[in-house]
Amino acid sequence: LLAMLILTIALLAIALTHTYTTKTSMFSDHTAQATYIAQQELEKLKRDYDATTTQPDVNRCSSTNGKFTVKCNIVTGVAPFNDLNLIPVSATVSWSDPTPNSVTVVTYYFYKKVE
Repeated sequence: LLAMLILTIALLAIALTHTYTTKTSMFSDHTAQATYIAQQELEKLKRDYDATTTQPDVNRCSSTNGKFTVKCNIVTGVAPFNDLNLIPVSATVSWSDPTPNSVTVVTYYFYKKVE
């Protein structure tokens, strides 16, 4: 009887460990996918960006594709880089599984001063 109790506790611990590992693995996979999507959106924005304007069109990278929602923004509240002609831009990818999560990637875009 004692052996059955110990075996039951051990099997329960193994089942809980498997559940936790699966949940962590799915979160890691979604985070990696979201990071990749954010990087791709920023690259697409950079590719289509006309550096003679002062700001990239961040509305071009906002989208929803099934599980993930992408939103790009001009970052405010950071140290100004006006003398370097740099604009900070972020891409935030959010998803739910079942709790809301998000990944934000920030990069800088160079612009040419038109004189």
